[in-house]
Amino acid sequence: MATVTRTIQLALLLASGSCADEPRSFGDITTDPELPPRGEGDIDGWIDDGHYLAWRCEPQPVDVRFGSPHRPQTRTCNNAAIASATPTGELSVGAASVKEMYDEVGRIKGFGVSRKMETGGADGWYWYEKINGGVKADGMGAPAGSCSGCHMDATRDFTYVYVP
Repeated sequence: MATVTRTIQLALLLASGSCADEPRSFGDITTDPELPPRGEGDIDGWIDDGHYLAWRCEPQPVDVRFGSPHRPQTRTCNNAAIASATPTGELSVGAASVKEMYDEVGRIKGFGVSRKMETGGADGWYWYEKINGGVKADGMGAPAGSCSGCHMDATRDFTYVYVP
């Protein structure tokens, strides 16, 4: 019996160790140009492929609003679900934005991504933020770093920037 228990413990230890350093994936489709996949393991490649660059984007980086942690400048791109939304009310499931974050000399230092997964408030949003190679947020709703806490002050459905 002790041998079986040790074998099971060893198998569990090896299984947990082999996954610990792998980037997170939610198993989303990674080739849809309108929907960023969730999880560092998938979203970084999607961003590198430049899918969001075909969205409606601000023409150049802009100074961030007072109090924003995304300093000093950002450039936001909205997918079609946001770009074609009516001016009021809750955004539709599938609404997504990508925010390029710039350093003091104008280089991209990171990305922020939001994607609406379901209706009904903060818990329906997926948040991702990676700055200088470090993941700051990668998850759903309020527990995903401080994203929901800040974005709840947006005038409309957790989204600050609507690119005209």
